Amino acid sequence: IREPPPPPTEIVSAVDIRLRDELIFTKVHTTSAGGAWFQSMPFRIDLLEPKEYVPVRTPPPAGASAADVASQMSLSWILIDPIGRKAVNLSSHLPLSAEPHWLTGEIHARYDTILAGGDVRCSITVTCSAAAADGGETQLNDVSLELEDIDGKRLNGKDSMVIFQAAMEGKKVTGENRAAESQRRNKEYERKRRENTERKLRAESSLDTFCLLTGATIFIAFCCFFLFR
Repeated sequence: IREPPPPPTEIVSAVDIRLRDELIFTKVHTTSAGGAWFQSMPFRIDLLEPKEYVPVRTPPPAGASAADVASQMSLSWILIDPIGRKAVNLSSHLPLSAEPHWLTGEIHARYDTILAGGDVRCSITVTCSAAAADGGETQLNDVSLELEDIDGKRLNGKDSMVIFQAAMEGKKVTGENRAAESQRRNKEYERKRRENTERKLRAESSLDTFCLLTGATIFIAFCCFFLFR
């Protein structure tokens, strides 16, 4: 039996963002996957520095909000293993959602895909400023990628590399079907996540009931011991 190849020690992200087919952002970013710190820490790729932003020069349609602009952006995030010469596009191509943050008002456009047989979500987020509604210049404030499991826990670097390797070797969904398939898989992921949460709540409730009954039984037995001795 042939052993699977080791996970990549370096990955390259080739990212393009387009607004109505016009390129508004492109970047090639290299991430080193070696070292104990990377292996154990929650995995995340940030393409922009904390105070960096990218202005969107393409003027929005009259009366368009930042959410309208974000909903028209397409994204390609190709993850490359330069040593193994393999690659996979991790983006849903079109945003699955584009909603304002409850506190900042910034628009978070999500381009999520589901990996590892439906148990891991690759969360790609593009954050835009909310200036477009007033005819101002829309800005890209954040472009990031991270992985989370079915419990919502972020994966560390070591586990993420294993997931990426499997995605590179697995079946690819391309073209116009990518957005529809990502939407379907995300709905299935959310269903599994709700069921998993409900199952844990039921288990915790059963444990609480058992502990309560056990405590009550011990208390009654203790009282009977002193009353009838």
